[in-house]
Amino acid sequence: AVEGMSKARATPDERVAISNLLNDLCANPQLGYEIRFVHPTMYRVDAGRFHIHYRFNDRSLEVGFIGMY
Repeated sequence: AVEGMSKARATPDERVAISNLLNDLCANPQLGYEIRFVHPTMYRVDAGRFHIHYRFNDRSLEVGFIGMY
């Protein structure tokens, strides 16, 4: 996920926004919306021009993608 963010050349302000959003997701993973037709279930939330794809369960939040497409 971090590699995708680096390739997109995130600015320092964008990195802070992404970090803040990830902290918010840890507290409330329901902030994103479900990506349909993906199994196991994956969610997406946007931070400016960046898209964050993640999964979560009762114990953890797993980020699979941070980038643009």
